[in-house]
Amino acid sequence: MIEAEIKYVVRASVNLKQNLDHFARPSILTYDDAYFDHSRLNLTASDAELRVRLITDEADNTKTILTYKGGIVDEQTKSKTEFEVGIDAPAEDMRALLSAMGFYQFVRFVKYCQRYEFTFAGRHIAATIVNVDEIQRTYLEVESLLRDAAALPDGLTILQNLASHLGLSDADRTTEAYSEMVLAARSDEHKP
Repeated sequence: MIEAEIKYVVRASVNLKQNLDHFARPSILTYDDAYFDHSRLNLTASDAELRVRLITDEADNTKTILTYKGGIVDEQTKSKTEFEVGIDAPAEDMRALLSAMGFYQFVRFVKYCQRYEFTFAGRHIAATIVNVDEIQRTYLEVESLLRDAAALPDGLTILQNLASHLGLSDADRTTEAYSEMVLAARSDEHKP
């Protein structure tokens, strides 16, 4: 599968939540994300990601998901191949298993999300408003899972059209990774 995804910085002037509420009601979710690498695989150098995500909903129900994102398939948006599997074990057990296998956790942070799921232009869309404590901005991720790379151009066009409909423009787009922004913010905290 390919995750067609475009991330936007949300300007204060955009009435994003009100615009999204026309499509669906949001799920309020917390993502506890831990990213791993391995000295022999060097995932980050190849723009790949291995993540253990603990999702908690408003009712304190939890689920754990292991995600592997392969290399970049679209340079402009940094869209990647993506494989996800649900894990019946608690997230801390999955993190311990990866550590026992020689993987190391290089960053862990929490994302506070309002996730909307709906159909737009015939595609299933997830639009998620994201905040992270260490990052002083609000983001919108619009994404759709595609079967293969041939569907990527059309999928990205639909996501861009949705973003425009929501009041966002190409000038608001960003390809910054949350993991890199969190690491940079934490590094800045320790500078004299």
